[in-house]
Amino acid sequence: MFALIGTSIVGAGCNSLRPSNPEAVLAGIWAITLSEPGEEDVEYEATFGSDGQLDMISAARSDGATAKLDTSDSTTVLEGNQVMITIPDATSTRVFEGTLSADGNTITGSTTEEINLGDLEIMLPAGDLTFQRVGTGDPCDGVTCEDGESCVDGQCIPDDPCADVVCDTGESCVDGVCLPLVGNAVAGETFYMANGCGNCHGANANDGFAPSLVGAAFSNLFDKTSGNENHAGGVVDGVTEQDAADLAAWLGSL
Repeated sequence: MFALIGTSIVGAGCNSLRPSNPEAVLAGIWAITLSEPGEEDVEYEATFGSDGQLDMISAARSDGATAKLDTSDSTTVLEGNQVMITIPDATSTRVFEGTLSADGNTITGSTTEEINLGDLEIMLPAGDLTFQRVGTGDPCDGVTCEDGESCVDGQCIPDDPCADVVCDTGESCVDGVCLPLVGNAVAGETFYMANGCGNCHGANANDGFAPSLVGAAFSNLFDKTSGNENHAGGVVDGVTEQDAADLAAWLGSL
């Protein structure tokens, strides 16, 4: 087993709201420093998932060799200012216990056993260790985007290009450009039937006592159904321009 112990105080770089599970305050990336560095120059790192569970311990040696240990089967328990993480192993139990600083960014403690991080036999030695938070694990952490952009998965993406675009009736904004609405004939037929249009214009839109609607233009349909123009059949509550475009597409297909 491998265990960490830390406070549930949320400090700089942490969410100001207490998470639903206290272990989540550990989420992020932590650099591991040995109180007595080993013979080889190795940099160690621990990654805690969003739920505060230890997901991985990795290491990079000065000669370029790297190693990592998948610890996703570990268990993290946080009680007060103590957090314990256990990592099961086929032959032994590895344990670390420590204390999380008041600002939530440092954990100090010790391991009871060395931990082999991979085939290259890079070890995390037993003894006193310090964990220092170096990142939240959020790919957008530390990413600064220009005005009009937002970070998504570590990349700066332009904000909604249609946010400030006002299109004319019968148009919709697509990637910042106003384009004519494209109607869906199937949806248009459904709209026609659901709103009782056939009661006056007939099931085929040209066989009722009201004028034929076959081939009717979008603008006329929208003005009539929305109440912009007088319509003996009344208005359709909540009708949208897309509804009128769909209706026009169906009527144009007859």
